[in-house]
Amino acid sequence: MKRLDKIRHDRLEKVANLRQQGIDPYPQPLLDKRQLAAQAPELVDQTMQLAGRVMRLRGHGALVFADLEDSSGRLQLLIKLAQLTEKQQQVVKLLDVGDHVMVEGQVGHSRTGQLSLIVSQ
Repeated sequence: MKRLDKIRHDRLEKVANLRQQGIDPYPQPLLDKRQLAAQAPELVDQTMQLAGRVMRLRGHGALVFADLEDSSGRLQLLIKLAQLTEKQQQVVKLLDVGDHVMVEGQVGHSRTGQLSLIVSQ
């Protein structure tokens, strides 16, 4: 039980940290991800905002990949740490699977061709 208390405590600290930075820790979804996938060819290079829950998180050096999911579907986020401000990089370091986030970026594809949102903030 103590492990669960520690996890809860750590998560509440992260929420408080985000709020101190002026970041809403519980954003609302803005776009249906199935709609995005269906319209992907027309939307490539367009900037958009998405919200959802981080369901998978993978770090690869200067890149971080995350799967963002909500009731409308799942989409990969591609986060290039070098293109973010120091504050934004700190927020990425605080991410955990299960966190709710709102991101902004351009629709594009990863090097392997997977539809992704290339995160700018």
